[in-house]
Amino acid sequence: MERRNTRQLEAIRSYAEHSKSHPTAEDVYREIVKTIPDISLRTVYRNLNKLSEEGILRKIQVPNGPDRFDSTLEPHQHILCTECGEFIDVFMNNEERLLEEIKDLCGYEITGIDVVYRGRCPKH
Repeated sequence: MERRNTRQLEAIRSYAEHSKSHPTAEDVYREIVKTIPDISLRTVYRNLNKLSEEGILRKIQVPNGPDRFDSTLEPHQHILCTECGEFIDVFMNNEERLLEEIKDLCGYEITGIDVVYRGRCPKH
């Protein structure tokens, strides 16, 4: 089934792809509603999930927090500041070795990984 490219979908995709802040659906909604006043939060959620399922965005499930969306698809981790909420990328070169160790320890073939470290950023 071919995906319809609606004005709403394209605005959501463009904002999420260009945002470096790993926006939540609510963040995307607050920005998009400025240019498309009749868009609903439900439409934003639906389209972000669709873009994630299609591999255009990465959906990061954050325990005890809202899902975040990331346009950087290459393997990496994240850090969440527990003081100000800043959410940034961290690129570490040991992920492949770590996944092999997990497979050796418990036999699982890892199909996805979301690592979110928590701490205080240098501003706090």
